[in-house]
Amino acid sequence: MRTECVTSEGYGAFLATAEGLAENFDGLGRVIFEGRNTLREFEWQGKRLVAKRFKADSLLKRIINRFRKGKARKSFENSMRLAVLGVETPAPVAYVEVRDALGARRGQYYVSEHTGSKAIEEDVMKEGNDFDRGLMRDLAAFFNELHAKGILHKDSNNGNIRYTMEGGARRFTLIDVNRMRFGRIGKRAALRNLTHFCGESPAFRYFLREYTEMRGWGEAEYELGLRLKAKNDSDYARRVHAKRRLRKIFGK
Repeated sequence: MRTECVTSEGYGAFLATAEGLAENFDGLGRVIFEGRNTLREFEWQGKRLVAKRFKADSLLKRIINRFRKGKARKSFENSMRLAVLGVETPAPVAYVEVRDALGARRGQYYVSEHTGSKAIEEDVMKEGNDFDRGLMRDLAAFFNELHAKGILHKDSNNGNIRYTMEGGARRFTLIDVNRMRFGRIGKRAALRNLTHFCGESPAFRYFLREYTEMRGWGEAEYELGLRLKAKNDSDYARRVHAKRRLRKIFGK
């Protein structure tokens, strides 16, 4: 096995820790998330850091992705690019790739500074009219800013968009940024990008109306956004149903 480690400026001293990350990951600090990927929070030289271990690729994916950038590297590079564009994301510390003798990735790790921000998750899932209009308006402005800067977060779910309150104002932060697109964003792509963080609800309709008005768009774009939202939710429900059926068939 060969380990490749890259650290960001100011974290050169972290290199020794990065080189042993694959072997020592399970003993770092404490688990803060465990699912497809695993996140552990730990302290290093008085700083709170988060290490993410990406789920290992299947054999087929290892072959297909051998010459493509890995998720850890993309997280690292996208974080730096977001910072240049003036969008907040936890500062990158390092990425680590473990490759076998044939050059296929067998392990990927990404380390960033810890963010104390709060996920929008618990604030945007309300089904009735009792939702935070200020939050939804600010969120619409944030998406407007991202799209104006040519930033498309492909995994903009309600856990990956976070915020803090400072002086009565919200400051948004993006996490889990390995799936990003940079460049000109068309109208349909922009509207589709709004569909992932909550269900179809009064809160979403209010958010969509605010976003389209900020863009100077009219009723046609608003209605298109609703149709794209309905399709996204229908596709998601179909995928969930298919996975449940497979689990019943295969007992997993």
